Amino acid sequence: MTEITPDQQESLASAYEALSSAGDTITIASLRSAAGVSQNVAAGWLRQRRDAEAAAERAAQLGSTPAAPEKIIAAHTASLEAIWAEAVAAARTEAKDLYQALLDDEVRARGEADERADQADQRADDAADKADRLAAELGEAKAALADLRSAQASWTEAAEAARAEAKAAAETLSETQTALVRAQETQAATTTALSDLRAERTSWAQAAEVARTEARDATSALAEARGELTALRAVLAQQTEAPAEDGAATA
Repeated sequence: MTEITPDQQESLASAYEALSSAGDTITIASLRSAAGVSQNVAAGWLRQRRDAEAAAERAAQLGSTPAAPEKIIAAHTASLEAIWAEAVAAARTEAKDLYQALLDDEVRARGEADERADQADQRADDAADKADRLAAELGEAKAALADLRSAQASWTEAAEAARAEAKAAAETLSETQTALVRAQETQAATTTALSDLRAERTSWAQAAEVARTEARDATSALAEARGELTALRAVLAQQTEAPAEDGAATA
């Protein structure tokens, strides 16, 4: 059962008197709110007060011996009053025993009810704790979901950027491959042109060698021609001088 402190007893009594004075219906909820205590404390105190009031009422009902009817008093002697007193005493004893049995049953029932109420309160507390844990877990799950969605958005953006970069890289690679093919074609053409140039150079070298040979031959032929011309001039000169000498001799 729930333990009630003296301060709580005083607060509950003051709240009970205030509610009674105001004519309000006294319930566990109204008493709990007015006294500022827990529901278990308010329920336990209210049960105790109602038990005490019921016990006082029963005690008041059994507290005095009912008077004998006047007709019996008038018709019978004092012995009848003694018999009546014994009957009343026996009835009181029987009533007290019955009341005590009922009170014991009520106490036991209230104890069982209090135990069930405590168990229900414990289950309610456990359920509240579980609800709090579930709420906390739900909050954590929502936060994790928000983080996951944010990360997914970041991953999506990163994937889009990666796809764009891959596309740009593919285009650059294609352009590079095209440029490489063109460069290879240009290199092949250059190589061909260089080979042709080398062949022409060889031809030019051969032609130059032939020209040098012909030039040497022409120089030799010119030298021979000059020698023959000089000899011919000498012969002509001799032939020219001979008639002159003959003419001078004739004269």
